Amino acid sequence: MWGDNGPQTEAKKWLKHKAAIGKRSTTEKSEAASAAWDEASAALLVVFQGYAAIGTSLLCHEFELLKSAQAEAYEAMSAEVAALELRRPKYQDERPDVELPEVGGGTVGLASLARASSAASEPDEAAPPLSPRAAEGEGGDSPSNPTPVELS
Repeated sequence: MWGDNGPQTEAKKWLKHKAAIGKRSTTEKSEAASAAWDEASAALLVVFQGYAAIGTSLLCHEFELLKSAQAEAYEAMSAEVAALELRRPKYQDERPDVELPEVGGGTVGLASLARASSAASEPDEAAPPLSPRAAEGEGGDSPSNPTPVELS
């Protein structure tokens, strides 16, 4: 039924192998198992190193993608800021007047306030002197050049 060279030969080989295993000592079996464990451990180490290399390359790729996305976002934000800078008035007088209540009941705009504050900050030639002694004429040749007072 099986023939001369078919599965009977394989069965004989298996039986011989099983008999050889049974004849081995416990020490030989332990050494064989230890060697098989070492081979399996080495194979697993290679597999895990491969996974680590793949993971590292994926992380590096993701990092590069994040860096390029960040650069694109920065460029877009810079362009938006530049567009806003172009729309922003360069001088205070160009700002639209915003109505603010005045003490007397009227209203005044921000541009008017800015002009008034800049006019107030400029020295007026007809303004009275700041020093009371300079106003009374004490101290020096002229109100703009008083002589120093010695303290004792």
